[in-house]
Amino acid sequence: LDYVAMDIKAPFAKYGAVCGRAVDTAAVRETISLLAGTAAAQKGFTYELRTTFSPDLEPDDILQLAQEIAGIAQDACGAAVPLYTLQQYRPTPQTEDRPAHAPETVRETAAALAGILPKVRVLGI
Repeated sequence: LDYVAMDIKAPFAKYGAVCGRAVDTAAVRETISLLAGTAAAQKGFTYELRTTFSPDLEPDDILQLAQEIAGIAQDACGAAVPLYTLQQYRPTPQTEDRPAHAPETVRETAAALAGILPKVRVLGI
């Protein structure tokens, strides 16, 4: 195993609301910590954290989440998250009443993360 991509749904305070059910956020935090520690200790292993920018989230939520995951990685191994991906939400026939954020909002939000996470990319726009 040399690469793991993990979806992070929301800032921890909103995780259950965004997922629509209770979530063990301690386990989510522990997994991020484990990934960061493994990346620091095992040459050739890396990871990516990603979030779909759903209508349940606002730009401030993404900024909060970035601070949370950056802190977890820093505490685990003293290193930054190697890659964070912000993905555009895509409505389905069942969720078409919940429109996606404007592409400019997604791009601006990703750009605002530059001081928190060293490598951010946007997908789906």
